[in-house]
Amino acid sequence: AGFSSSRGTNAGGSMQFHPSRYQGKAGTVGHCRHRAVLEYTKGNKTEAARLLKIGLTTLYRKIEEYKL
Repeated sequence: AGFSSSRGTNAGGSMQFHPSRYQGKAGTVGHCRHRAVLEYTKGNKTEAARLLKIGLTTLYRKIEEYKL
């Protein structure tokens, strides 16, 4: 499953964001995924939380946990 966004388009008419593309070694999947989404949203935490399908408070906790 991908996430649609209005940040540009591709040949299909919409850009798809796939957090699963940013998986790394065991134990770093969450770290890589959250970092990738934050970079994609240019630091917009509300949008990042929406794309990750987590609450904003949870995102802030993960930022601290992963030291992002």
